[in-house]
Amino acid sequence: MIRHYKDLTPSDKARFLNRTKWEIENIYNVPWSEMERKTQAFLDAAYDDNLLPKMSPDDLIDVGFCRKEFKTKPEMIDFLIWQVRFVAHSDYVDVPDDEE
Repeated sequence: MIRHYKDLTPSDKARFLNRTKWEIENIYNVPWSEMERKTQAFLDAAYDDNLLPKMSPDDLIDVGFCRKEFKTKPEMIDFLIWQVRFVAHSDYVDVPDDEE
């Protein structure tokens, strides 16, 4: 189902995360634990004034967009939803139905 990101319930976010984990592991052949670690490291550095200057120039571009959207460090699920929205240029997110 397609939903506006502001209308997502905790259950919607959980289903979105489960599908994201499945796609990362089964389509991109990357262990979720590795992707989760890298994503969390990015978020930690993006919102830490001591780590921020040590980030790569490409990451700093992404940090600028991220910090424009989130004034404080977001939860990982909210960051993942934002990434999908950013790439799609849309405020709508595809969330799997309960039975999927």
